[in-house]
Amino acid sequence: MTPYSSPVNMAGTVAFLGAFWFCYILALSHIPCILSNSNGFSLKLIHRDSLESPFYAGKLTILEKFRRDLEISKSRASDLMLMRKIRIGNATSFPDTIRPLLTRRVALYTVDIDLGTPPRKGTFIFDTGSWLTWSQCKPCINCFKQKYPIFDPRTSRSFKTLPLNHNLSKWFKRTTEGCGYYVQYLTGQSSRGIGCMETFTFQSNTRAPESIRDIVFGCGFDNRGTLSADNSISGLLGMDRTPTSLVRQLGSRIMPRFSYCLPPIDSSFKTTFLRFGNDSVIKGVQVQTAQFLRGTGYILNLTGISIAGQRLRLPWGSFRRGCFVDSGSSLSVIEQKAYSVILNAFRTHFARFKNLTRVTNLPRDLCYKYPRGFKSFPSMTFHFHGGANHEVGMTAVFRFLEKNTFCLELMGHPFTTILGAYQQQNVRFIYDLGNAKLSFVREDCTKDRA
Repeated sequence: MTPYSSPVNMAGTVAFLGAFWFCYILALSHIPCILSNSNGFSLKLIHRDSLESPFYAGKLTILEKFRRDLEISKSRASDLMLMRKIRIGNATSFPDTIRPLLTRRVALYTVDIDLGTPPRKGTFIFDTGSWLTWSQCKPCINCFKQKYPIFDPRTSRSFKTLPLNHNLSKWFKRTTEGCGYYVQYLTGQSSRGIGCMETFTFQSNTRAPESIRDIVFGCGFDNRGTLSADNSISGLLGMDRTPTSLVRQLGSRIMPRFSYCLPPIDSSFKTTFLRFGNDSVIKGVQVQTAQFLRGTGYILNLTGISIAGQRLRLPWGSFRRGCFVDSGSSLSVIEQKAYSVILNAFRTHFARFKNLTRVTNLPRDLCYKYPRGFKSFPSMTFHFHGGANHEVGMTAVFRFLEKNTFCLELMGHPFTTILGAYQQQNVRFIYDLGNAKLSFVREDCTKDRA
């Protein structure tokens, strides 16, 4: 897959809509914002294996899910590394319009949000690695198929184009007609359009709906590629630390923080909750806290790894690029030099047991057949700067397949380290953007209900 690298010329496409939108926007009235005093709300966060998900692919075997999750993690690792290079200016051959890869094969979670006045339902891919929330909009030059009606700004009383003097306009491509944007993903999907402002309504599972006006988003009128098998996806929910992201725009309303607690991937619980503000509560006496590195991503300073309680001697410079905390990656990914040491530590541990048999015909680096009753599985601990330790237990380090087979649920990558969703299960994570820190504590996420 080759990223798009030619210059983006927005003038023609922006001009196409500039005069058209200007005429009817002046005629639109405005309504007040509906905001409760709660400073918190929760949304359903729907896993792709849920019957409610637009990505639901039917009942897959554990091995089929295993292969799919491997593909997701490989793609995510490459994309996040590319994004980090772009943001720190080390990849001048790539334009700043390249964003992480986005296809129905790799998206893990979705959320529903209503746009406009009156509100129209939209389903968005939840992505902590993206800077912009965007939705398909009419009139379309090109739009991919969508189950729900494509959002039409002409029917919304609260729609506005983004003024050139707005404090977020610098994140868009400025033209004489307005603020344009263009995002392209590594698998060919793209969205082009205008920076706009609209009322977002969050159908909370804990209280009355929250309607917040003047959220800046991308209104895409030229969108190419397929995002979901059943055409349910409207766009993407950008949740990184860039000022244009939804969580940063909500700001003091949510203090600004959000949280989630992912239930075991292979359990029957496929829906959890994305919680904002006062709904983001962390309980327990063993809460761990780690600071995010400077930048726009959720990256921690990973200082070491322990296997079965023993700290490993890793090569100098391991994790120098930091560790992404990413719910969009299924498996955790370890920088290759350190991964080789980790792999050897697991091999050494299991070599002591003569009743285990190596399996080599599966798409993983370390798999074994085990006898009934075998329980000697080592834990794995991620050590972060400042003393925070994330211990990952047996069921989050190994995937248990059919026919009494288990495989190590990690993978190596030349440059990237990611704490993925599989190693985040049954842990409450709170992203505190105001203090640039991540807090986490063990929790039974199957009990995280409305």
